[in-house]
Amino acid sequence: MLQALQEVNTAFYQKGWPRLEIGIGLNSGEMTVGNMGSAFRMAYTVLGDAVNLGARLESLSPYYAEPLILSEAVCLAATQYHYRELDLVRVKGKDAAVRIYAPILDSAAQIVTSSEAEQQSLHYAQALLHYREQHWQQARTAFLDLQSRFGERRIHHIYLARIAECMSQPPEPQWQGIHRFDSKQGPA
Repeated sequence: MLQALQEVNTAFYQKGWPRLEIGIGLNSGEMTVGNMGSAFRMAYTVLGDAVNLGARLESLSPYYAEPLILSEAVCLAATQYHYRELDLVRVKGKDAAVRIYAPILDSAAQIVTSSEAEQQSLHYAQALLHYREQHWQQARTAFLDLQSRFGERRIHHIYLARIAECMSQPPEPQWQGIHRFDSKQGPA
């Protein structure tokens, strides 16, 4: 879908139309699929907690500026790719926090499987570990290094802002680094 979107946007550009942006949330798990309803109103649909989480992930796409956000279940099922863990979040309708990820994509929206993607993934994991262990200066340095080595991403800015806030107002002792989203539509 992301690769096809690039072709669509090329055609839009040639016509002077604005770019089209999409967000995709992908989750894996048990769900109910099929025709549901009554004789009066029937629809082919999908229901279940796994579907709801996928919808919540899609709504986070604009906040993280990532076109594709994945659950941990998807990453564990597709281990041949490289991912960056975006965050540990608690979404509306779920009590437990979930880890969310984004695949490492190139400019053509292809999932990158090179050693550079592996290096980026490892450096990013180290920066996130510093953040979660509340080593604020090391985390800040690591995220700044990620920006300079691999290019600026919204996620780097998100963590740098969170780190600055935590440095000026240290979190409570029971802090777990979980970011809460209380709306079905994600953040404003």
